[in-house]
Amino acid sequence: MDWQKDLSLPYVPQRLAIVSSKTAAGYEDFIHQLQNNKFNYHFDFKLFNSSVQGDSAVHSLVKQLKLIELADEQFDTVVIIRGGGAKTDLGAFDNYEIGKAIAVLSLPVLTGIGHERDQTIADMVAHQSFKTPTAVGAFLVEALFTYDQNISTSFDTIAEEITYLVEEQKRDLRYYTTKTLPSFLTIIRQYTHQLDNKAYHFKNSFRDFVKKETHQLELVEATYKSLPNQLMKQDFMLQQRLATLQSSFTNHLQRGQHQLAITALKVEAKDPEKILEKGYSMTTLNGKLITNQNIEEGDVIKTINQKVIIESIVKKVAKKD
Repeated sequence: MDWQKDLSLPYVPQRLAIVSSKTAAGYEDFIHQLQNNKFNYHFDFKLFNSSVQGDSAVHSLVKQLKLIELADEQFDTVVIIRGGGAKTDLGAFDNYEIGKAIAVLSLPVLTGIGHERDQTIADMVAHQSFKTPTAVGAFLVEALFTYDQNISTSFDTIAEEITYLVEEQKRDLRYYTTKTLPSFLTIIRQYTHQLDNKAYHFKNSFRDFVKKETHQLELVEATYKSLPNQLMKQDFMLQQRLATLQSSFTNHLQRGQHQLAITALKVEAKDPEKILEKGYSMTTLNGKLITNQNIEEGDVIKTINQKVIIESIVKKVAKKD
C-alpha cells in the first residue's frame, strides 16, 4: 500500500507514460489540458493503449504497465486515466492484480479515473490520485509552474545577492583607493628612483664590457690576419717532412726487398728437392727423417732419392765410432 508513496516525483515531470483507451473522452480532455496550458509548457507523452472496462481490461492494463516498466528510463511518471462513468464500470481498477502491478512499478503513478465519490484500489496504492483526468493535467502543469517560479525566485535572489556584493566591493575599493593610493604613489616614486640608479650603473658597466670585448675582438682579428703566413710556413714544413718520409720509406723498402731475396736463395738452397737433385738421398722411419731415433732390426725404412723410393728391412744396426 505504501510502496508508491515512498517514490519521489521529479520536480519537472514532463515525460509521461499514459495508460488509457485512445477513444476515452477523459484521455482527450487530459491531452487538451497539457497541450493548451497558458504557460506554453511542453510535455512528451506516449500512450499505452488499453481497455479500461470489460472482461479484458484487467489483463490489458497489467500488460501495459509491465511494458512501461521495461522502458522506465524513458519516463518521469505514469498516468492512468479514464473518463467518467457508472460505478459498475470501475471494476477493472478495483482489482488486486491492478493494485499489485501499480505498487511494484519503479515509476510514480498518478491516477485520474473520473469518479467523484468512490475510491478504487488503483487510487489507494498510487503515488497520488485525482478525481478526473483534467485534474491530473492541471496538477502536472502546476508542478512545472511551481518549479518555474522557484527558479525565477532563485534567480532574483542570486541577482540581489550579486548586486549587494558588487556594491560592497565598490565601497571597499573606494575606501582602499582613498587610504592606500597616496602611499602607493610614494612607493612607486621610490622604486622609480631605484630603477633609474640601476639603469645608470648598468649603462656604465655595459659600456666597459663592450670596450673590453671590442679589444678582445681586435686581438683575435690580428691573430687571424697573420694566420695565412703561419699556414704557408706549416705547409712548407709538412712538404719537407713528407719528402723525407718518402725517401726513408723507399730506402727501407729496398733494404727489405734485398733481405727477402737473400732469404729466398737460402730457402731455395735448403729445398729437399734441390738437395735430391745433387745425388743425395734421405731415409725415413715411420714417415720421419732418421736422425737420433732408435732403429732396431726388422724395422722398415724408406730411402728416397730424386727418382725412386726404396723400402728396406733392417738386418743389422751398428753404431759409428
